[in-house]
Amino acid sequence: VFDDFQVTSLTYHPNAPEKIQQAHITFVGQRYLVIDSPIPHAFDFTPSMSIFVDIDGQDFDDVVSQLSADGETMMPPDNYGFSDRFTWFKDRFGVSWQINVPYKSETST
Repeated sequence: VFDDFQVTSLTYHPNAPEKIQQAHITFVGQRYLVIDSPIPHAFDFTPSMSIFVDIDGQDFDDVVSQLSADGETMMPPDNYGFSDRFTWFKDRFGVSWQINVPYKSETST
């Protein structure tokens, strides 16, 4: 989805080599550490923790279309008064995303 997406390191679970234990990724100028526990838990993702991404307006529709496919929309794409365009959704895996096109004055500093 993001042209600059990179996996900078990847570790697999020692007892489940088909599962990723930890990965360092970067995209849109941000670095993330993602982990997975092999232990079953009684909880799932929560939308109160989401990945907030500022993007260029010309990429908005493509990024939202690809990431939200088979997911759940919580705030449909619109101008909510705090940016040019914004949407909040869960992807098909349950990860919550907030995709934002900042006002031009916010990005031209």
